[in-house]
Amino acid sequence: HKMADAPDDKTYDKPAVNCTDAAKLALALFPFVSVDETSVSEMDSYDDRNFYVEGVLETDGQERKAAFTLKVTNRRDSVDIAVIDAQNDFMLHLLSGGFPTPQPVASRAGSLTVLHPIPHPDCHEGDPTYAVRLLTFVPGELLAKVEQSDALFRHLGEFIGNMSIHLKDFPRHAAVDDRKYLWDLGNNLLLAKPYIYAVDTEPKRLMVTEVMDAYESHTLPVLKSLPKDYIHSDLNDHNILVGEPDKSEQRRVSGILDFADLVFSYRVVDIATAMAYAAIGNKDGLNTVSRHVLAGYQKIHPLSDKELDVLYYLIAGRLCQTCVLSSFYYSLHPANDYLLVHAGPAWATLQEIWSQPKAKVDEMFKSVCNSQ
Repeated sequence: HKMADAPDDKTYDKPAVNCTDAAKLALALFPFVSVDETSVSEMDSYDDRNFYVEGVLETDGQERKAAFTLKVTNRRDSVDIAVIDAQNDFMLHLLSGGFPTPQPVASRAGSLTVLHPIPHPDCHEGDPTYAVRLLTFVPGELLAKVEQSDALFRHLGEFIGNMSIHLKDFPRHAAVDDRKYLWDLGNNLLLAKPYIYAVDTEPKRLMVTEVMDAYESHTLPVLKSLPKDYIHSDLNDHNILVGEPDKSEQRRVSGILDFADLVFSYRVVDIATAMAYAAIGNKDGLNTVSRHVLAGYQKIHPLSDKELDVLYYLIAGRLCQTCVLSSFYYSLHPANDYLLVHAGPAWATLQEIWSQPKAKVDEMFKSVCNSQ
């Protein structure tokens, strides 16, 4: 979820790195004694390259065998090294509060991010430079892959509420404050308007245009008075890890991944985003699933009346972003099926939500909040 300015820019193409290259990069740039080349596999990503890597790492004179993620950021985002540094700080800040996240590992040179030249077929005047990081691998199953329950979604809301409280103390990072980012729902939903043409039917194009117009007229004026913080801003079910069942067979959120969408935006956006993705693929998803995420969050970090007032349009806005931008990216990169992981079912969810009167949904939200 990147591509801040010109999504069709070739610098957003995935780095030309395969599993063999990844093993060599890991060994060359980070303090590995050895890398198990047979362990290396590529993981899903929008426009970066992420590789699972097992190896023996030497730190402080001690050797330990462990699993890691080698992350090679696309060429365009590699330019914004201060933003990548902020993402590293964000992970470390969450870890300091007991929130399980990947931990950046220092390179052989001592830095958490290495700028490294990698050949690219489109570049004939020197190899472009990419940001390469090694992150500890956080165990757990993706929320998208496990059997879901009301209790699990409630715990997700509690987890996000606690995380939001902890992030109030995250130090200011000017590079993030100044970031103009296409997936920044609170600040920049309207930046998606030029890409509506990529949506394949007129009824869908009309619906997303209606959502954006309503957001512009109703939500933007209210948002300006709401509290802002640094937020994750992409709390979807592929970025949330779930642990093994406990003694009572309950599963709980055990970790959080992917900090590439870090922005300074409205605090309410994180819970709205999580509720939007929780609704996807579930009939009457707001009422049957998302309400439990809201209930958990409200118990820990209650929303104000003004934040509740914009929740409906923020949820619709996030689904709108997912549908429009994924349609556009897929038109450029039809081989990357991961681009459509949420977009297909998100259309049905957006249509269902948008067909309900806001007043009715708001009433449900308020009853959930009043019961906490």
